[in-house]
Formats: sequence, structure tokens, C-alpha cells
Amino acid sequence: MLAERLRELIRARGPIPFRDWMEAALYDPVSGYYNRSDRKRWGKAGDYRTSPERSELFAATFARYFAKLYDELGRPAQWTIVEGGAGEGWFAHGVLRVLAEEFPAVLVATRYCLEEISRDSVSRAQQNLSEFADRVSFASVSDVAIGIYFSNELLDAFPVHRINSSGELHVTLDADDNFIWTTGDFSTPRLTEFLERYAIELAPEQIIEVNLAIDDWLTSVAAKLKHGFVVTVDYGAEGSELYDPLLR
Repeated sequence: MLAERLRELIRARGPIPFRDWMEAALYDPVSGYYNRSDRKRWGKAGDYRTSPERSELFAATFARYFAKLYDELGRPAQWTIVEGGAGEGWFAHGVLRVLAEEFPAVLVATRYCLEEISRDSVSRAQQNLSEFADRVSFASVSDVAIGIYFSNELLDAFPVHRINSSGELHVTLDADDNFIWTTGDFSTPRLTEFLERYAIELAPEQIIEVNLAIDDWLTSVAAKLKHGFVVTVDYGAEGSELYDPLLR
């Protein structure tokens, strides 16, 4: 069980940052939420619905936008659409269907790569996209000469650090082996750099979440995409709203 493995980790290492806890809960290869085959995560019968599952209009709108970007890139003979965190492939299916129906010349030039770390989701996506098997691949790409890197509600699924005015929140064990909060030193100097960069001063008892993985993700995408566009859909707010203690 994941809970017991986390207990063993804490006994061996001491308190662990919440960021590590969250990563295990979501992405553990065996018992993480996104890798469990017994969970119905997306769709009306699942735990939540994102835009591609709610309406075909979402994928259709972006398919037409992608076709426009294809023209702006000079209508290359080949180009690549990479979708990060592609889930069960519903967005990809919608995009490829509209390209097939309305922009067949674009479809012929398109290689669609789904990047997804959940083996269970990849298995489901392969079934959902079987009619476009000649257009899609599921391996992470290291180099995109020309194309688009797209993601929908990916960034808010990255593990986050939780910090307050005293330090970083960690998870530890009490005398009865229950998981409890504790506060410790920052697990990485990047947290101090983040606070300084955005001039954040935390009030007593204020807790904020810091998603350092977004910068790492953008760096990796920039390294892969030689010429094209990054299009990402997610939630967010201005720093002044996120970190002002009077607004929390």
C-alpha cells in the first residue's frame, strides 16, 4: 500500500516535503491516482470533467485554431502537434476528427504525439484513437522541428510546495503512526528565490502553494520546440491576488 510505503520513507528519512507527498499520491507508478486502473477519472461518471469531455466544441475550436497556425507556419509538408498530459485522448480525438472533416490537407501533414505518464490512460487513449492509429504516437518527443505544443489543465496537476512564514510544510508521523503536518526548512533554495523574485512577504498563519515545476516544464518545452507555438489552457491569477493575505 502506498500509505505504508510513505510511512517507511518518513521513518527512514524524517519528515518529507508536501510536494513529495503530493507527487506520490498522484503519480506513484503502482498506486498513484493517475496510474490506478480501477479509477474512472474523466467524464460524467468519473471524478471530474474537463472541457474536452463536456463538449465537442472545445476540441473543434482548437482544431480550427491549429489549422490557422498551420497556415501561419507556411503550411509545412510535415508538422507535429504534441499534447502534454493527454489523458484518455478525448481532446486528440476531437482535433483529429475535425481536421479530417474540415482540413484534410492539414491532417495529412500532421503527426500527433500524446505525452502521458499514466500507463492506464495511455491504454485507454490507444483504444479511443484507434481510427487515427496512423497519425498518433505515445512516446515522449525530444525534438519538434515545427509544430505546436498544447496542454489543457496540465500545469495545475504538478506537485506543489506549501510554505508559510516559518518555513515549508512537511508531512511526518505522530506516536500512533498517523500522518501529521510539521514545518521545516525549505527543501530547495528555489523557494527563497521565488519569494524574492515576486517580492512575497507572508503574514502569520498565511500558507501559499508554489508550483516550481511550471518553470521546469516551460524550459523543457522550449528545448524541444524549434519553431512553432506553445498553447496551454489552465487556471491562474495575478501574483498580487494570489499572495495578498488580505484577499485570502
